[in-house]
Amino acid sequence: MLKKFLIHALILVEATALLSGCGYHMVGSNPPLPENAQSIALLPIQNQTYQSGIEALLSIHIRRKLRENSSVRLESPASAQLHIIINLSQLNTVQTSVSSNGQVIEQQLTLIGQVNLEKPEPAKTIWTKRVTADSTLFYEEGESQTGVSSFNRNQTLDKLAELYATKIYEQIFYNF
Repeated sequence: MLKKFLIHALILVEATALLSGCGYHMVGSNPPLPENAQSIALLPIQNQTYQSGIEALLSIHIRRKLRENSSVRLESPASAQLHIIINLSQLNTVQTSVSSNGQVIEQQLTLIGQVNLEKPEPAKTIWTKRVTADSTLFYEEGESQTGVSSFNRNQTLDKLAELYATKIYEQIFYNF
């Protein structure tokens, strides 16, 4: 019985060692910040896209993800040990599906920007990354590209902001 337990324990330890070396992480884990920092601040997001309000959605999702991590304190820029700086530069729209009568029924939205993780004291850029996220916008029967329901578009933009926030979070905690 003890031998069987030890074999299972050894397999578990080996699997953990192998998976941790390839960037795999447990869902719900609370990874630490880079540079042994304990606190982080999200600076105001710069939005240079045509879509107003997407920076507010992104801010909500990033803050939510950071608050879910119990090993991190979200603080003001004046007291935080790390700063997240985001500049959203483009929101591209590509028609991906057209109906038989020429009506657009699906579009791919791509949000593109640059994200910096910086240490303010002493001033140091930890990393700078170009981050992109994609989401699909579907049109309801009879809707046109200009007549898409605001609910459907807002829902798609919220999903896009959430995906972008997830990519930033993973970059900070798993890919630095």
